Amino acid sequence: MTALRSQLNPHFIFNCMNSIQHAIIMKDTEKASTMLHDFSSLIRMVLENSNHPDITLENEIKMLKTYLKLEQVRTKNNFDFNIIVDENISNDFVKIPTMMLQPF
Repeated sequence: MTALRSQLNPHFIFNCMNSIQHAIIMKDTEKASTMLHDFSSLIRMVLENSNHPDITLENEIKMLKTYLKLEQVRTKNNFDFNIIVDENISNDFVKIPTMMLQPF
């Protein structure tokens, strides 16, 4: 739990769970199911990656995309995002500290 708390803002977790609950109450099962899947995937990635001091850039980008996708749905698509990595960088070779990009 300490690893999870240090990696993901508790406010974000609370907001995601409320958004999933709202989708269920509104009987938007497709949205609820998608959000629940993405949320559980993000939690799993955070927990798995928290055991390592660094991860590949590819894994960090995957985690960041999942996080941003949840935020996007939660905020009713109030923003767009695009992650651009220089083509000379090998995403599966370069390593960075876990969750380095998410706070930004």
